[in-house]
Amino acid sequence: MNTYQTALKWHNLGIACIPILSGSKSPALDSWKPYMMRLPTMRELKAWFGKVGYGLAVVTGWSDLVVVDWDDSLAYSRWLACLDGVYPLVARTYRVQTRRGVHLYFRCQDVQGWKGPNVDVKAAGGYVLAPPTVHPSGHQYAAVGSVESIQRVKEFTDLLPEYKVGTIETHAVQARREIDPFDAAMQAREKVGVTVDEIKARVTWPMILPGLQANRGYHKTKCPIHKENDPSFVIYRDGRAHCFGCGFHGDQIDTWAAMHNLTIGQAMSDLADRFIN
Repeated sequence: MNTYQTALKWHNLGIACIPILSGSKSPALDSWKPYMMRLPTMRELKAWFGKVGYGLAVVTGWSDLVVVDWDDSLAYSRWLACLDGVYPLVARTYRVQTRRGVHLYFRCQDVQGWKGPNVDVKAAGGYVLAPPTVHPSGHQYAAVGSVESIQRVKEFTDLLPEYKVGTIETHAVQARREIDPFDAAMQAREKVGVTVDEIKARVTWPMILPGLQANRGYHKTKCPIHKENDPSFVIYRDGRAHCFGCGFHGDQIDTWAAMHNLTIGQAMSDLADRFIN
């Protein structure tokens, strides 16, 4: 099942998906937060996932969706050994093999984001990378079961007793303590003094990549990020680029950052100094 078909399946379950930059955990959107409140349109899904390039993340909180992220396989095995009455639910529910452990998908009301030893609970206000996305390490997320098999849990503490006695973080506290990579980048961008849209409008692709070749509505050149003999770096009409050689995907700011080994905030500042200020 390709990424577009997977996104449609989630959409049919009433759960939002968002696009993820290739080789990253960061959303390919100026802000993913609106999709905590509304589902993407079919046009958006087609634009994001109808062609190769973006990975996929599932927004948790929709339809009571909760994902229990075990980042250590040994800790996960020990937890399984201690389960009692809810083990059949765990055995039947949809799960995803991650780079270091497993994501377990459940439906449960009134669950907040929470973090404990070797386990992270993703609820409203969060998202998780999902198959067939490839982790930045190169690991491809693999599903066990179907998304229709997600089990409903009446009491979340039946799964994680420590959730009840631990410190359950509100979303505001969690956001301050553990900002996702995209939000951190956005905060860095705000410090530059110009907006993302201003930079993208005034710093055009030919300014940072001279010698672009026009080809039927898109532009093509040799990738500025990895060495290659034949051009495989394509810039589409929507202003985003994709390299079919190394898998890079992004806009002018992302490209400049990758070219010069900069953070997003540093890239914005450098572009503003060179071409705007």
